[in-house]
Amino acid sequence: MLQRSTSRHKRLILSLFWLGLASTLSGCTSEAEVTSVEAITVPGATTQTIQVTIKNAYYELNGSLPTDLVEQMQRNGPTGGNPGGRHYSAWTDWYIRWSYSYNSVPNGCVIGTVKVDVTITFTFPHWNKPDDISSGLDSKWNKFLAALQTHENGHRDNGIRAGQEIYRGLSAMPAQPNCQALQTTAANTGNHLLDQFRQQDIQYDAATRHGATQGVIFP
Repeated sequence: MLQRSTSRHKRLILSLFWLGLASTLSGCTSEAEVTSVEAITVPGATTQTIQVTIKNAYYELNGSLPTDLVEQMQRNGPTGGNPGGRHYSAWTDWYIRWSYSYNSVPNGCVIGTVKVDVTITFTFPHWNKPDDISSGLDSKWNKFLAALQTHENGHRDNGIRAGQEIYRGLSAMPAQPNCQALQTTAANTGNHLLDQFRQQDIQYDAATRHGATQGVIFP
């Protein structure tokens, strides 16, 4: 989804949303809550940063048998914004919003200050554990959740790198013949980088078999 708006102060704002891919296996999902907000340095720069916001959301599981949990993940797990599609055990969204100022100069138009915000939203299962579960099942579940977090962190890191590269790409843009050309070039730059990191997410899931090589296996 691409939205554009231009203010009276010659500031172009672009908002892009990309759903990161998920771990396989996959009620109601809770509203995502912010767990951290951090300024992360852009590689190769000492003072340039992007803002990264991390959110967590959960969907509920009940039952005391492994088959109960697997069935509910397959039925109620996130679909990644694709209603009626496959359900997953977990999902990571990354949303990148960038803005920049630009100025007319005698020979064209140049980019000014660049700002990039990345929002990462994890969706994980939350098991309402009954009192009578076995220690073996509890241990398997905790191991599964840890592996799930490791896999989804890979998608998180990919989204952060995408934000960093968009910042670098926009900041390094040369002067353009006019400001319309600058806006077009900026959009093409951002979209090209998003396509690259979208492919990296797909390749990551293929390489890890959606987390299976990292231990995302249950029971």
